[in-house]
Amino acid sequence: DEARARLSRFAAAVENRAKQLQELNVGEALFGLEATQAPELARMQRQCALCDRLIALEAELDRNTARHFDSPWAEVADRIGSFAASVGHYAALANKLPAEARRAPAFARLRAQLSDLSRCVPLLRDLSDRAMRPRHWAALSLLTEGGRPLDPHSPDLTARAMLASGLLRRLPEV
Repeated sequence: DEARARLSRFAAAVENRAKQLQELNVGEALFGLEATQAPELARMQRQCALCDRLIALEAELDRNTARHFDSPWAEVADRIGSFAASVGHYAALANKLPAEARRAPAFARLRAQLSDLSRCVPLLRDLSDRAMRPRHWAALSLLTEGGRPLDPHSPDLTARAMLASGLLRRLPEV
């Protein structure tokens, strides 16, 4: 949110400069002068547009992830297929970003977040399998940090809580 606000302020300042340049060019044309060029301003406008696309994609991914990760486990288990598809969709959108956007630090954060989610999806898919029995959940509870019990029928159990319990770090044992 802070990055988006800062980008908005900067983009507004760049747009203001672009309007001033346009007014200057109109005056120059009126007096038959050569139009002043501002390649740096055009570059800044392009970069603002790329950053806006990147930040919007990151925010949309965060909202989608929160919607899935903060739902009760019973709902997550039913929607894991759509979540996996959405992670793939966001990865495809990130790959379509121009090379200039890929050099931004925000892109590195987005790529790391997508990589983490790609590692989570198979675990969540396996845990949402209907073949999971109470004995499996009891065995998983022993693998969690602090031996926290995992009750798939509890409304308090979410995908975020399950991942926070350390299951992803102990993936080979799971």
